[in-house]
Amino acid sequence: IAPGRVDTDFAAVLVENFGDSLAAAMPLGRLGRPEDIADLAVFLASDRASWITGDTFVIDGGAGVRGSG
Repeated sequence: IAPGRVDTDFAAVLVENFGDSLAAAMPLGRLGRPEDIADLAVFLASDRASWITGDTFVIDGGAGVRGSG
């Protein structure tokens, strides 16, 4: 799991100082929440993901998407 910017205690100073501008730059318009990452982890640990044998899951709210213009 490769998370993007997530609003956590660890990132509190970053979020306090730059959170609004960081969120505005995100395609989804917000920073990640710990639950966003946890939901993926729970899914991957479940029987519903039994056919997944290995990969990197980027979960960054679209931050890695670059426009063509």
